Amino acid sequence: MSKNTLLTSVLSLALLLGLSGLASAQFSIGFSKHGKHKSFGLNIGSHGLSGHVSRGHGHGHGHGHIRIHRPHRHVHCHSCVRQTPGFYRTVSERVWVAGCARQQWVQPVYRTVCDPCGSHRRVLVRAGFYQTVQGAGHWDVVNRRVWVPGQTQYVCGF
Repeated sequence: MSKNTLLTSVLSLALLLGLSGLASAQFSIGFSKHGKHKSFGLNIGSHGLSGHVSRGHGHGHGHGHIRIHRPHRHVHCHSCVRQTPGFYRTVSERVWVAGCARQQWVQPVYRTVCDPCGSHRRVLVRAGFYQTVQGAGHWDVVNRRVWVPGQTQYVCGF
């Protein structure tokens, strides 16, 4: 593996780790030579991640490898979890309140007619009936209580 290929590999790894959510990580790159053996070091200062790229000459073969050390993954237990209690919250809502409906009597309609004999009589044209009349509505603000459930919080920091 040539020096340029190795350097490109190290920089590609740094870019890949930077794009994978470690954009705020601090990078350091080092180089060392011990006899025929040369090595590059890549350290990333975010949550203990570190990597190492080395190039050595063993038995006439050049080789390079990348090691990434990750910290131990945290497993949540009962002491990590805290349940916050639920509570009632008062909310105000703007609602339409319909007007009152009432029954109103509509008078019957009569007409006076003259029959062939010349006498006048009242004749029912339309019977009386009750009619439903809707009153005017309005907007009103009402308060009501709603239940807000509790939440699970992790207090361990992970």
